[in-house]
Amino acid sequence: MGTPRPFVAKTQRAKRRARTSPVNLRRVINGLLSLLETGCQWALLSEDFGCDKTVNASFNTWCKDGTFKRIQQVLTREERLRQGRLSIPMSYLLLKRLA
Repeated sequence: MGTPRPFVAKTQRAKRRARTSPVNLRRVINGLLSLLETGCQWALLSEDFGCDKTVNASFNTWCKDGTFKRIQQVLTREERLRQGRLSIPMSYLLLKRLA
């Protein structure tokens, strides 16, 4: 998939520079994916993904600025292509054509 950096808003990058310890974005995204897959609570998120408060704060920020939606769209597109399907669902294309 490459690096998660292109998805992160410039404002969050600037905030991250002010911290004493950098946030591993790969771990944060993996933590979010694990959380969505298992449905566990934030506080029960494995330490492998870093501090649960960091993952939660990133999720909240990314939901507000649209970053999380862009991540979901790219991951969905890549998975559809990996499966040999169109990158955009045919139903969307048909609806777009009818409009």
